[in-house]
Amino acid sequence: MKEFPREKKLVLDTGALVEYIVKRAPHRMKVENLFSESFKGNIKLYTTLIALSETLYIISKIYKEALIPKPNEKALNYMIYMT
Repeated sequence: MKEFPREKKLVLDTGALVEYIVKRAPHRMKVENLFSESFKGNIKLYTTLIALSETLYIISKIYKEALIPKPNEKALNYMIYMT
C-alpha cells in the first residue's frame, strides 16, 4: 500500500495566540514562525472557538490596561484580522 505524505497540522491554543499578541512574550517568535510557515503553505494552523473567545477576552483586557480607546472594538478587529 502506498503511503501519502502527511500534511503538517497544528492546533493553536489560547496561550499561543496571546504569545503572538504580546510583543515581549518569550515564545512570540516561535508563534510568529508558525504563522509565517502557514502563510507559505507549509503547515495548516487551526484553533478552537473556545481559544478564540478566551483570546478575545484577554486582548480586550490588555487593551483596556494600555488605555487604548474602545478596547473591546479594537480587540474584536484584531481577532477578525487573525482569522
